[in-house]
Amino acid sequence: MNNTILIIIAFLFGQTLYGQISLEENRYSDYFKNKNGPILEINVKNLNSKEYSKLKVNYFIVTPLEGSKTQIEKTSRFSENGKTNLNLDYPFPNQQIFVRINQLNYYGCVYLNDGLSIVLDADSLKSNNYSSQLNGICYKGEDALLNETLLAHRNYLRGKTSQIIKQVNLLKCDRHLDMEGFITQYDSLYAILSSIDDKYISKYPTQYATLIKNERLSSYYHDLCVKYWCRQMPKILLEKMKQHKVLLTSNDGAGLQRALYIYLKNESFLLDYSQFFDILDRNQRKDLASLLKYRKKAIIDYPNLTCQAGKERNQDFINYHNYRLNVEKAIGDSMLTKASTQYMIDRLELMFPKAKADFYKLKIANDSEAYNKDIVINTLLASINTEWCKSVLEEENRKHKEYLAKVNAAIKKAEKKELIPQIELKHSGYGQFIAKLPNQATLYKVENIEAKKYLVNLLAMHKDEALLLDFWGTWCHSCIAEFPSSKKLQKDLKDEPITFIFLCTSQGTNIERWKSRIIESELGGIHLFVDEDMVAELMEMFNMSGYPSYAFFNCKGEYKDGAIDRVSLMSKKEMTTLMNK
Repeated sequence: MNNTILIIIAFLFGQTLYGQISLEENRYSDYFKNKNGPILEINVKNLNSKEYSKLKVNYFIVTPLEGSKTQIEKTSRFSENGKTNLNLDYPFPNQQIFVRINQLNYYGCVYLNDGLSIVLDADSLKSNNYSSQLNGICYKGEDALLNETLLAHRNYLRGKTSQIIKQVNLLKCDRHLDMEGFITQYDSLYAILSSIDDKYISKYPTQYATLIKNERLSSYYHDLCVKYWCRQMPKILLEKMKQHKVLLTSNDGAGLQRALYIYLKNESFLLDYSQFFDILDRNQRKDLASLLKYRKKAIIDYPNLTCQAGKERNQDFINYHNYRLNVEKAIGDSMLTKASTQYMIDRLELMFPKAKADFYKLKIANDSEAYNKDIVINTLLASINTEWCKSVLEEENRKHKEYLAKVNAAIKKAEKKELIPQIELKHSGYGQFIAKLPNQATLYKVENIEAKKYLVNLLAMHKDEALLLDFWGTWCHSCIAEFPSSKKLQKDLKDEPITFIFLCTSQGTNIERWKSRIIESELGGIHLFVDEDMVAELMEMFNMSGYPSYAFFNCKGEYKDGAIDRVSLMSKKEMTTLMNK
């Protein structure tokens, strides 16, 4: 066959395959094996060398791997000629990246498959107000058409779409609606958004029409799945979600996968503990008998127990939870970790075809704590047959151990008390003193300090006590929603050797707004207003993605990776156990 024809066939097949392929399919392994992670290049025009030296870009990379979060944040600087590159680790299909350059008033998102170059005209962008319009922006490279199409689609009937999305968000927050009322109203709003998609596709026929429709459906299923975190999902709806193939590694696509994983994970407290009967002594078996009694009631009342409010109201769940802690302590971390991991593996394999189940198993690994991660990894590897999943799991485990070694190295330095000179910290161990509030909150400003050195300083200052670092932003509603729980925990643990330190990023805010948030929340503790570059460096060190995030060190100075996902999920007893674990 003519070489030219072969090239054309290969090109067309590749484009079709890439546009339509899902991580959840068998065929993705072949694609993964023959592709490298794509490169995003950003080229800024019309600035001088001094301006380029101050220019910084923040990336928020959507990932399908994280168990509880969907974005990884990275930052980079520009070269003297105004260029910077971001190399993605894996060739995930249609991977979404949010890009922010504050100095240019630019905030937008792009999608990568094979590679993309964004050319930004600084003169045009500076006159915009965080615009995502095409003015001052030019896409080049193999993914240029994809991004031009999806950007044009986002801007099509933008006013009407924004209005409908605003109504959707208000509807999701309406706690007075029952599920039937919510679905009725939500379906009508979704139908309007879907009709806007159809109008755009009809007016501007495109090869990416399937992606547009798939993304809308992923968003729809995501919102419904989150609503069902607190109740049993109808079998018909669950079956539709199981059959849906996510085509974009985006907030909506990866968000749905995350939501479905959490829905399944919420049932993990129903693990059958009777399998451990033989290893327990007489008194522990009494606790087990009580646990199994309340477990039966928990299964019956499962729809109410998966939401926090239901847990607080239900005495059966409280009894179940207390006996479970006693039994788990007797069983031991290693055996319990292996059993609970196998439990989730079995559930996923019953739920999904093999390739899709293997993909969801990756979330178990990224959702586990550092001290038992090797057990989780080995248990998962024994069950995974999909090659790309096994390859990613091994690589992510290698990177995890590498970053954990960096944290442990910082701890060892802290033990030697290699502290930052006081003058460098502006006469305080925490930073430049700002104020002490009536609610016992002490405020400091931290800047121009190397992140690792600062961590060493904090650990040394809090030797022989536990340390909870809470990373947040003034614009982060989820962060602020956790403050009442943090306040309660601080009160409950006031006689325990633990310090709460709240690190607020300077990104997108200022000191006055930060102080206002702390005053409004009446949240005590040590509060640090930290340079955003330093926060990004610390969060990268801890392998964190998004806000809020938490880093926890026990009383021995050991870092407990992933120990706290949300403080609202932690009780005094759980925190005390964690402090001495």
